[in-house]
Amino acid sequence: MKIHKQLPIPTSSAWERKTWRYYTPIWFNQFVESVQNLVNWLPVIWKDKHWDDFYIFEVLKQKLILQQKCLVNANRNTDTFQVNRDITICLNLIERIQDDYYEMEHTNYVEDKFTFIPLNDGSNCSSLNIEYISDILDDYFKKYKLTVKKCLKADRNLSASKRKLARAIAGHKQTQCQQLLFKILSQRITWWWD
Repeated sequence: MKIHKQLPIPTSSAWERKTWRYYTPIWFNQFVESVQNLVNWLPVIWKDKHWDDFYIFEVLKQKLILQQKCLVNANRNTDTFQVNRDITICLNLIERIQDDYYEMEHTNYVEDKFTFIPLNDGSNCSSLNIEYISDILDDYFKKYKLTVKKCLKADRNLSASKRKLARAIAGHKQTQCQQLLFKILSQRITWWWD
């Protein structure tokens, strides 16, 4: 999983910098920006598929990366530090959502042995045999004490199986991750401007 870090904030603002763009006409700067947009978005659009939420998050992630670079580099806003921090948090949340970080985390606390057994029906197919070896799910439950309580309150039957409880916690944490992303976006996105 990629971890995004906050961008370094320049000491000067874009108003103080006299780059070549300062001396060129506005129409030329807009043309250059449009070409840069094509270059920046082409890899994302090229890889885009329409069947999964992963690709929606790819588009959102690319937009946030580009907006963060623009706003932090310009450094014309008094809230540049907060914008930089908020966008970085959103980018890391998107990475966790795309990687199913919380959905898969509980598997780090379980050890299973997977074997494929060929079927005797003449086909080249096999059946999957999963053999339980051990688990340290109690450590996982200690890590998320409040979530364990919430999941058990919602469904008391989960206490009968550690694995079912672990999957319920994983699903709950993944949902919380997605909700946090959209909560930050809904509350802060209007602040992200130059």
